[in-house]
Amino acid sequence: RAIRLIVMIPVALSCLAVLAIGLFAIGMSHGSRPEGYQVVLFILGCLLPIILLVIWFIGSLWLDGLWGTLVVLILGYLLFINPAIYAQYWADSNFQWAQMWMARNYAAGQGGLTQSESTARRWYKQAALNGNSDAQYNMARSARRSKEAQKWYLLAADQGHVGAMVQLARSDLITEERQRWLKRAADKRNPEAMYMLAKMSMATDLTMARGLLLDAAENGSRTGIVHIATEYLRGGALFDQNNASAEHWL
Repeated sequence: RAIRLIVMIPVALSCLAVLAIGLFAIGMSHGSRPEGYQVVLFILGCLLPIILLVIWFIGSLWLDGLWGTLVVLILGYLLFINPAIYAQYWADSNFQWAQMWMARNYAAGQGGLTQSESTARRWYKQAALNGNSDAQYNMARSARRSKEAQKWYLLAADQGHVGAMVQLARSDLITEERQRWLKRAADKRNPEAMYMLAKMSMATDLTMARGLLLDAAENGSRTGIVHIATEYLRGGALFDQNNASAEHWL
């Protein structure tokens, strides 16, 4: 067992050193970068000898537990405590999920990154330009000019972002456009859109307005719930007075 340990330690450390050097070289490179699958194969290639050494060394539970814990701690550090080591590479390679990860963690100061709003916004913009609807919505919310916000909202809404659809409905003065965006958002079961569409329908179709209002309330619209409770308390165009129903919604 002592001989196995003597063999195992330098080989395992050498594999980890090769892995660290390789990842550092990838992170610092400014020329042609390897493909994603090549990076994955490189990491697996460095870790495979360590796994084989652990299997070879099996025989003592406490030593197996020690090496297993060490490997878990190393991987846990790289994947959870400081995953920016990997995410930076994927973000630079124009992967949307990695760019969003960088943006969110720069904004929160997590994942081994120092908090920086300007850097977070830069990554949000990069993800937005690459077509990420959540990033486009974020860019619209933080835009200082209404025209710029409208541009990002339109891009996000065209990709199916419900929040962007609702914001366009709030800002668009053309009734037909407002209804179009609200109907698209309501089809995706957005409670706020259902409530806004119900209010617009009250002047033309009470049956539709009643159904939309109930759907909005059942999907969690607080304003819709209050509206229904008020209608039942006082009696209105949509519901007759009913104290028991009002108590239920309250």
